[in-house]
Amino acid sequence: MVTKSTSEMYVQTYWTDTDVDTSSGSSSQGSGGHFVYAKKISDKNWDRTPNFVRLRAEGNLPVNPFTFSWRLYDPGTFTRVWTKPGHVYTRVNYNFAGKSLSPPNDPIPSDLRFAVSASLLSKAKGNEWNVPVFVAEAGKTAEMVYSAAMRLVTMMRAAKRGDLLTFFKLLKRQLTSRQRRRATRRFNESFGRDSSKAVANLWLETTYGWVPLMSDVSNAVQTTMDSVEKENGRTISVSSSRSYTKRTVVVDDTYEVSPHLTGTSTYIRKTSVRAMWVGVASAADLPGRFGLINLPAVAWEVTGLSFVVDWFVPIGDYLSGLDASLRFSHKTGYWGMKDEVTAAFQATGAKEGGWSDKASGSAYAKAGRVTRDPMTSIPQPKLSDIRFDPSIGAKRATSAIALLRQVFK
Repeated sequence: MVTKSTSEMYVQTYWTDTDVDTSSGSSSQGSGGHFVYAKKISDKNWDRTPNFVRLRAEGNLPVNPFTFSWRLYDPGTFTRVWTKPGHVYTRVNYNFAGKSLSPPNDPIPSDLRFAVSASLLSKAKGNEWNVPVFVAEAGKTAEMVYSAAMRLVTMMRAAKRGDLLTFFKLLKRQLTSRQRRRATRRFNESFGRDSSKAVANLWLETTYGWVPLMSDVSNAVQTTMDSVEKENGRTISVSSSRSYTKRTVVVDDTYEVSPHLTGTSTYIRKTSVRAMWVGVASAADLPGRFGLINLPAVAWEVTGLSFVVDWFVPIGDYLSGLDASLRFSHKTGYWGMKDEVTAAFQATGAKEGGWSDKASGSAYAKAGRVTRDPMTSIPQPKLSDIRFDPSIGAKRATSAIALLRQVFK
């Protein structure tokens, strides 16, 4: 292991005072000594590779562990005013925030590791057509397609015989008030007992009926072509990344300089994970593309409302990765993470008596760590890494409202 450390040292004055005699206008100044600090500190650790030139020429360079950490301090300038009869004191302090701030040293967050692992395997598998799921849902799909086809046929027959009234009624479903009532009644007979429930049914049918059907048709074509063009034993190289940011604000926080300051502290932590994986496809990859070797995933897909559970707990992603060890063998890869914390303080007032409430100034500090570690096996999502996620997007929220509309009225 090779280690390299650097630091930038600075000398800074603790404080300076200015005393103004308001009657004479004269002033005097003083200062409070100096302190030495390191504005930037960094440490780098890595492994050297024996026979580097030969291994690089052969394309067999190993993935060595690597760590780089840093701390960056910005001395803040804080100004306060203390007024007493005949005098105005102004004190300027020089100090820095986050004295105890250090580079994070946490492992990769389980939720990010799970999301990146699932993404890597999804990219490695490429196009897939789950034949068992398609067959299991064929009845509902055929009924949906038949209903839509019959409506189109009726429209075309009406247009052919010149019955434009029926054609436009089927196309637009509203003409006169009487025709609108009849169309609404027929629409409700097909989709629900009232218009709001009909809209909910239509949304669900489109989102979880027609859109998946079109996707299945496309996947069937692409997967069939891939089965001919992509041979077994091929090398697969994929990469993926995920990140999130956490922000914490502390109001009326105390900043320890002389005199103590009050203000607002803001802490921002940004964590990003990136991984690269290289694997080799086995003979089982071909039936795997058609969903023939992962029965738990098939059972979950055909379970009623399983997609709702997946909104909050990614059971489907976990089950989808169970066939990874059958379809691929591990070759190489790495896990990388960048974890950075920023602390900032904005002064608003002084704490001790005598000093005015008015104060200005800010300071910040930043610390971070970058790591890279070898990936030793197939990045298969782990059951222990599954976490509940209460956040849903606009599309899922709309689907949830439609489902509740079906159930409760």
